Amino acid sequence: MPDEPEVAGLLALMGVFDLVGTTGSGWLTDRWDSRALLAWYYSLRGLSLLFLPFALAGSRNADASESVACATRRLWR
Repeated sequence: MPDEPEVAGLLALMGVFDLVGTTGSGWLTDRWDSRALLAWYYSLRGLSLLFLPFALAGSRNADASESVACATRRLWR
């Protein structure tokens, strides 16, 4: 189990990526059609969900990767 400073750092990193991603998405929406961007975003999200079980297969916690694999299969039914 990760310690508290490590978890806090990861949470802060998520916040930074959220801020950069939201700002970048707004900038792109000003220049291109928002519907096309949304289709692109959801396509990338779907592909990332397909590869997530493979990325977690080598993790230390096999139960977590199995849970994620089951959850992603459930999303596509």
